[in-house]
Amino acid sequence: MICKPAAQEDSLTTVSTAQPEVMGLEAGAASAEFRRRLLEGMAAAIRECGFRDSTVADVVRHARTSRRTFYEHFLSKQACFIALFQEANAATVRQIAAAVDPCAPWDAQVRQAIEAWIAGAQSDLALTLSWIRDLPSLGSDARHLQREALEAFIVLIQNLSDTPELRAAGVSPPSRRLAILLLGGLRELIATTVEDGGDIADITEVAVQATQALLGPRPAVPRPWSARLGLPGKLANVVLAAVIRSWRREGRRSRGRRSPARPGWRRCARRRQGWGRGRAPRRRC
Repeated sequence: MICKPAAQEDSLTTVSTAQPEVMGLEAGAASAEFRRRLLEGMAAAIRECGFRDSTVADVVRHARTSRRTFYEHFLSKQACFIALFQEANAATVRQIAAAVDPCAPWDAQVRQAIEAWIAGAQSDLALTLSWIRDLPSLGSDARHLQREALEAFIVLIQNLSDTPELRAAGVSPPSRRLAILLLGGLRELIATTVEDGGDIADITEVAVQATQALLGPRPAVPRPWSARLGLPGKLANVVLAAVIRSWRREGRRSRGRRSPARPGWRRCARRRQGWGRGRAPRRRC
C-alpha cells in the first residue's frame, strides 16, 4: 500500500474545494455582466421608441443577447424597467451626495444639490421623462418602488441638512411632509419642462430659490407661556390666570384710593352745588 504525504493530500483537498468556488465567482460575474447589458439595452430601447412601444425583442437586440438570457434575469419587460429605475435612482442619490460640500455656506450647498440633480436628469431626458410618466402606471410593484425612491431622497435631504454648519446658520432638517412637497414640485417642474421642449438648465435658478425659501433659516418663534415658566401647559394656564386676577384686583384697589392732596373732591363738589338734598344747586359767583 502506497501512502501519500500529508502535505500533498492537503494540497489536493484545497484545489478540489477551491474549484467550485472559482467557478461560482465566474458564473456570478458573467450573470452580473448579462444583467448590466440587459439594463443598458432597456435604456436604449426607451430612448429609441419609448417604454410603451418597446418590446423584449428591442431590449435583447440592443443588449446583443437572447430572449432566453433575458428571461433568466427578468420575468417581464416591466420587471427590467423597474430594475433600471432602481439602479438609476441609487446612482442619482450618490451623485447628489458627492456633489455637496458640507463645509460650504448653506445656500451654496442647496445650489450644489439642485445643480447635481438637474445635471443627472439632463444627461438622459428620455429616461427621466419615462420614469416620471410611465412608472406610476405600472401597478403596485412600481408604486412600492416609487415610494422607496421617495424615501431615499427624503433621507438624503435630511442628512444633508443635518450638519453643524447648517445648524449654526439656523437651518434645521425639514419634516417629511415638507421634503415630499419639495421633491414633488421639483419633479413636476422637470417633467413639464421636458414635455414642452424646454431646457432643464433654465429652471435651475427657480429651483434653487424655491428650495432655499423652503429649507432656509426660520425666524425665532415666540415660546408659549408654559415653556417660559417651565411648567406643563395646564398648570401654566392656571398660574397665568391667577397672576392676571391679582393684577386686576390691585388695579381696582388703586383706583378706589383717594388722593391725599384732594380728599373726596368729587363728593365735596356735589355737596357744594346742592345735589342730593332736594334743593337747586347754588349759582357760582
